[in-house]
Amino acid sequence: MEHILEAGRLLARERRLWPFIWRPLAGSLVAFVLLFGLGLYFVENLAGRYTRGQGNETLISAAVGLAYAVLWIFVGAAVFLAIAALLSSFLWDRLSEEVELLTTGTRVEAKLPWSTVMADSVARLVFTVTLAIVGICCAATTGVGGWFIAGLIGLFDFTANAFLRRGVTLGGQFGRVFRLRGWLTFLLLGGLLTLLPFINVLLLPVMVAAGTIMVAKSERPAVG
Repeated sequence: MEHILEAGRLLARERRLWPFIWRPLAGSLVAFVLLFGLGLYFVENLAGRYTRGQGNETLISAAVGLAYAVLWIFVGAAVFLAIAALLSSFLWDRLSEEVELLTTGTRVEAKLPWSTVMADSVARLVFTVTLAIVGICCAATTGVGGWFIAGLIGLFDFTANAFLRRGVTLGGQFGRVFRLRGWLTFLLLGGLLTLLPFINVLLLPVMVAAGTIMVAKSERPAVG
């Protein structure tokens, strides 16, 4: 909780961080909207194909579209987190780096080989998509399960930039993320916030900054 509040105050106070917020935020939001639109187009066309000639095609198409939109309310958080996770290492690193510098006065940066970074990105893709699917299934059965999975995705995603700058890829992150001070509160509160439509989008940079602060204050500088 303290890391999220500190991050919110920092981003509101430091205007020089704002350019590092709106660009990746816009990119994640555009990707989310495009994915929603493509999915809606696909399900409506699929419904139209199977109901062609049966009458009431327009009504059926509208009903299918409405059902899809309702389903999206429940699965949207997991999908959005998956998108954010895939874009995080590319779009949010500068914000994370500047937040760490302002918070601690130092900047940790381990140069990883490009091949290692790419392999880590693929691993994170598989990990995040798998958890997102589990989150969707949990959302269909119990909100608590979906809440926890969303928080778990966020815990790994929002701390990823800070860990990568310390030379820690996803495999090493498993052994360290649960030793961070305040990780459980971060997971639970972050999972709850990501389930709130629109608010989850607006708070994305706050969570990235909070994850960075949590790592920076819990981890000793890595040996380069």
